[in-house]
Amino acid sequence: MIAGLAVLPLIAALLVGPTAQPRADPGIPATWGDNRHGQLGDGTTAGRNVPGQVCAGTTCPGPLAGVTAVEAGHTHTLALLDDGTVLAWGDNGGGRLGDGTATDRPHPTRVCAVSATTPCTTALARVRAISAGGSHSLAVLADGTVAAWGDNTYGQLGDGTTTSRNTPVRVCAVVTSGPCATFLSGVAAVAASDTHSLALLTDGTVVSWGDNTYGRLGDGTDTIRTTPVPVCALSTGTPCAAYLTGVTRVDSDGNDSLALLADGTIAAWGDNFQGQLGDGTVTERRTPVRVCAVGTVAPCDRYLTGVTAIAAGVIHNLAVADGGVVGWGANPGGQLGDGTTHYPATPVRTCAVGATAPCDRFLTGATAVSASGGSLAIADGMALSWGQNSLGELGDGTNTAHLSPTRVCAVGESAPCARFLTGVLAISAGDGHAVALTGRPAADLSVSLTADVAAEPSTVTYTVVVTNAGPSPATNGEVTLRLSHTARATTAPDCAQEARLVRCPLPPLDVGASVTRAVTVTLDPLAVAVPLTATATLAGGEPADPEPANDSATVDCLAATYLILDCPAPAPARMP
Repeated sequence: MIAGLAVLPLIAALLVGPTAQPRADPGIPATWGDNRHGQLGDGTTAGRNVPGQVCAGTTCPGPLAGVTAVEAGHTHTLALLDDGTVLAWGDNGGGRLGDGTATDRPHPTRVCAVSATTPCTTALARVRAISAGGSHSLAVLADGTVAAWGDNTYGQLGDGTTTSRNTPVRVCAVVTSGPCATFLSGVAAVAASDTHSLALLTDGTVVSWGDNTYGRLGDGTDTIRTTPVPVCALSTGTPCAAYLTGVTRVDSDGNDSLALLADGTIAAWGDNFQGQLGDGTVTERRTPVRVCAVGTVAPCDRYLTGVTAIAAGVIHNLAVADGGVVGWGANPGGQLGDGTTHYPATPVRTCAVGATAPCDRFLTGATAVSASGGSLAIADGMALSWGQNSLGELGDGTNTAHLSPTRVCAVGESAPCARFLTGVLAISAGDGHAVALTGRPAADLSVSLTADVAAEPSTVTYTVVVTNAGPSPATNGEVTLRLSHTARATTAPDCAQEARLVRCPLPPLDVGASVTRAVTVTLDPLAVAVPLTATATLAGGEPADPEPANDSATVDCLAATYLILDCPAPAPARMP
């Protein structure tokens, strides 16, 4: 859940996953699940169990677009725009939306600038990463500093106080006290948890601040910190003599914290009552320990490796390892996706879509995971979900819990869904709702063209077939057929002729559907030993076609005489 989805370009090559990803191409967010505080951003407070679009403004004119990162907090949502500003919507308790008020917003509102006075006239800008926590929010700015806003009961804003803020303030530097004169810098990514915060620095170290119950800050103590402190090294004693290094991403949600290391292993610390640290025990850890390998028991002699993404849930955790997903910790609603509700203290493999326990097929092709009360993943560009579903947070059109992964429905679908959410760039789970960032809708239309010599003298029938490979339905398209100067159309049903150009409007095309248009032409009686070239080309259409290389096809015939025509197989598709 609670993990920034964009990072500074400086380390973008290292940070890829739900906690810190290279900024995606601008996309469109979709939301689903609980909406009692307006956290779906659709202008209402009505929940839904399938994805819907987020309003672009207070009157909801069209879907929100130009988004490069999304974040679901417990009951609020953030979006980073391609202009470097941040939008927020949903629950505004404690000022977590950062708009200078405490008013819930069912549609996006801009986050105010640092230290802005209300009503705000300037917006937070030059943002590179975001993270939404239980009741506070964080943003990494272009200068490597961190802005924080919302509830500050436990010092989770890191400004040296416990005063909640409804507009952003800067996080203090390490080992300072409020009012701060210096501020945290060199930050690459952040993770806002329920009542504490983490920051990954560009040197691969981690600092933390806020609530320290169960040792969730990893500094070897249980002392609340209102300004950042370094996280101790693995298995170090206290007071710490060394600090955690080589970290490539961080995440946190409830009472524990995770760090992915450069060697592909995971360090975990904090609450472990449900086995959520994955070290084979239920012992609280105030300094980091390694997560055990799949199938091990404590004391572990092997550790989880090959990890490329991590996600901390409220009482369970997930990781992508070698393209599969593993999970550990509490599993009352099937949050681990292993087909059971048992509570493993070391990782278990997540089943494939539709598999049941004992699973003999496991999820593959995963690139990202997110966790809170439930679980989400991106696999082969598709959104998957599993776990509890009483609020529709799995987005499958039902309110039924799933012990193994199910597909998230496409926007506008209803159960049983025929289409599913694809082209997913990022995904984030809140406490009862979820948000996904999808690429702009696209419909890959392709054209094929054949020519057949008719029984009548000097007559050729051209057949144009347009097919929609998806992933979205297509509308408002047209295919044109440009004829040789020696031919003229005689019949062209559902088409219009303009000189040697035949225009054929296309009907709406669902994914996988095709439409055929036949055009019969007659050769000019004076044509002798001349080529007859016809080219079919797509024009217009919505949404955009991502593969223009297959939007045109050409076929060449030869008129030896007025009565003798030869039409060989069509030439390969080529650009117009």
